[in-house]
Amino acid sequence: MRPSLALRLLRPLVRFRRSERGSMTAEAVIILPAWIFVYIMTFTFFDAFRTHTVNLRATYTVADMVSRQTNAVGPTYLTSLKNVFDYVARSPQATTMTVSSIYYDTTTQKYRVNWSYTKGGTTQTDTTIQAQKARIPNLKSGETLILVETHMGYDPVFNIGINDIDYDYFITTAPRFAAQVAYSASS
Repeated sequence: MRPSLALRLLRPLVRFRRSERGSMTAEAVIILPAWIFVYIMTFTFFDAFRTHTVNLRATYTVADMVSRQTNAVGPTYLTSLKNVFDYVARSPQATTMTVSSIYYDTTTQKYRVNWSYTKGGTTQTDTTIQAQKARIPNLKSGETLILVETHMGYDPVFNIGINDIDYDYFITTAPRFAAQVAYSASS
């Protein structure tokens, strides 16, 4: 007896359902786009955190170099430090750097600026430094600090939902070998 027409039509479908040939190709076609997206996303997040770390280290390097000065610093020295910052940070975008020497005036009970020098940013004044007092450690009478502020923009390599990021750092450090790092416009 011959099988019915319905059975003859269902056999190839049953064989197809049980078959495992070609399943690896089908799985690859389904998974590959997701895998590529995850890889690109991981790369982009890693690059953003790497840029953050490099910029922070470059800022600490500049602050440490200024804090070790026993001679007066000036525009030539501070411009060369900006070049060091740019070299270490390797940013394709423009960067800014402001270096200031600040102290606490016990008579007025306010922070004051001894000097401030900038490359691309804005210099600190007594008014602007007072607005930042929550970010500055407490100082004793006669104690000074070096303040280094840097700014660098970051544009992600791939558009995965991360907007452009501005890395702004505000680093304070005490002078190492002198009570104060002096400034001379002729240095």
